[in-house]
Amino acid sequence: MLALHGDPLFSYFEGESGSRTIDNPRAGITEDNLWILLRGLRGPFLQPGEKKTFEFLPGVYHGRLAHKPAQWTTAEIERSAGDVIIYTVRIAGGRTGKFWIESEYPHRIRRWELAPDLQAELTGSLRVQYWTLHDNEHESYLKELGLQPTLD
Repeated sequence: MLALHGDPLFSYFEGESGSRTIDNPRAGITEDNLWILLRGLRGPFLQPGEKKTFEFLPGVYHGRLAHKPAQWTTAEIERSAGDVIIYTVRIAGGRTGKFWIESEYPHRIRRWELAPDLQAELTGSLRVQYWTLHDNEHESYLKELGLQPTLD
């Protein structure tokens, strides 16, 4: 087992600040890395119809909102059989996520749901030098992505 060492945490809530160390199971998956694994950039994460249970470390964002220290749990991950790659992730403790992945490279995540009220869908994509697009005349790119410019 490896140990994960993090930077000190700072919080307004009593008992939540300080440094922590947590063991890292060899085959454990972190929620923050899950998005990359499901895309299958080095080959399929699971075969169609396959289901496995993994050691799972919930993401920092969720842990901070829940005011819980990081600790390993389990997650059951299932890939649907069919033309569209759909992964369902059931985390011990009740959270469920669903991810729709393009079958063609680069296997973009087309849609995801992490709760009935937390979901997103890819409306478009562009290959541009985004770091040069910061002036008002570049707002047309937002429309190409299916987004509407907002007023400052």
